[in-house]
Amino acid sequence: MVIKNLENKIKLVGIICSLFLAGCIIISVGSIWTARTMVADAQQKVYVLDGNVPILVNRTTMEETIDVEAKSHV
Repeated sequence: MVIKNLENKIKLVGIICSLFLAGCIIISVGSIWTARTMVADAQQKVYVLDGNVPILVNRTTMEETIDVEAKSHV
């Protein structure tokens, strides 16, 4: 493709740069979102040592364990 007019060349460069910038922004936002979800998932998992063996357990909230904790205090 041969563009002979200087104005058309400048418009083409502007369009290509805009598309490149939009692509970079989309990739950056996608990676930040993916990283945040991975960290949130990792924070819900806890490793408990049973002797020398690590066991993966899921974290629970206070509402889920209130009955067991109340019975253990009595």
